[in-house]
Amino acid sequence: MLEYDIITPRLGLRNWSSHDATVFYNISNDKDVMQYFAYFLSMDQVNDFIDRMQRNYTEHGYCYFAADLLETGECIGMIGMLFQDFESEYTPNTDIGWRLGS
Repeated sequence: MLEYDIITPRLGLRNWSSHDATVFYNISNDKDVMQYFAYFLSMDQVNDFIDRMQRNYTEHGYCYFAADLLETGECIGMIGMLFQDFESEYTPNTDIGWRLGS
């Protein structure tokens, strides 16, 4: 049984696992999902993303959570918040993000 940090009537939001890499790779290479992004993600980039989410979760208690349909347990993408501290006039901050399969 997966442990969820947030449960809604339809979704469970949780920290990432290495088992999520393939599904997130497929979502991040779907032309409909990624139509407003500059590029698709390689598997190395997906693995780096998952590592970064796990670190952010450990450091801040939240991340762009992996989102599962509770009815099926299927991971459908990500939903959440992420602490951002890259060099910019508006950081550090926390932003909201999502990427859901089509």
